[in-house]
Amino acid sequence: MSTEPTKPTEAAPVTPATPATPVTPPTNTPPKAADPGPPAPAQAAPPANPPAPAAPSSLLAPEPEPPPPLPDLELNFPEGISFPKEHLSEFSALAHKHNITKEAAQELVDFQAKLAARQETEFVQQRETWRNEVLSSPEGKEVVVDARRAINKFVEPGSDVHTFLTQTWLGDHPLIIKFLASVGKSLKEDPVTPKKIQESGQGQVEKDPLAAMFPSMVKKTSPTNKR
Repeated sequence: MSTEPTKPTEAAPVTPATPATPVTPPTNTPPKAADPGPPAPAQAAPPANPPAPAAPSSLLAPEPEPPPPLPDLELNFPEGISFPKEHLSEFSALAHKHNITKEAAQELVDFQAKLAARQETEFVQQRETWRNEVLSSPEGKEVVVDARRAINKFVEPGSDVHTFLTQTWLGDHPLIIKFLASVGKSLKEDPVTPKKIQESGQGQVEKDPLAAMFPSMVKKTSPTNKR
C-alpha cells in the first residue's frame, strides 16, 4: 500500500481586531436646560369694582362751608418788580395744591425775575437798534421832524394813539416812523392844502382831504375855538 505525502493545512486569514471606542468619563456638569423662550405676558389684574357714588344730600340740607383759604406765601421780590396781591394769592394757592415748598416757590420767583430783566434788556437793545436805523438813514433827523409834524396835525395830545406813539418803544419802529414821515412831508410840501367845499344844511362846510383819509387821527376842535 503506497502512502502519499500529506499536504500541509493552510491557516485561515486572521482579521485584525477593531480598536475599542474610548469611553468618555462622566462629568459633574448637569445637562443644559432647554431655552424656555420669551416669558408669557403678564395678565392684567381684573379691574376692581369702582366705589359706589356717594348719595347726594337733601336739597334742604345746609350747604357745606368752603375750606378756609391757605395763607399766602411770604416771598421776596427783587427791587423794581411788583407783584399784585391777587396774583400772589393765586400763585400761593397753586403752590399749596402741588405741595411746592416756600424755598422752591422763591426759586421760581427769582427765575421769573431773571427772565423779566433779560427781556427788558433785549427790548432796550432792540429800541436802540431801531433808533440808530432811523437816524442813520440819508434823511437823518429830517424823518423824525416830518413824523412829528404828522402827529401834531392829526393826533390829539393825551389820546391813546398819542400815548402809544410817544411813550412806548414801538413808537421808534422804523416802519412807523417812515409812514408818519411820509404824511408829514406831504404837509410840508403843500402847506396850504386846498379844502373841498361841500354843501350842508347850514351852508358851506370846508372838508380837509387828509381828515377824510385819517378821520380817527384828526384833532377834535369845537366850533367856537375854530378860527
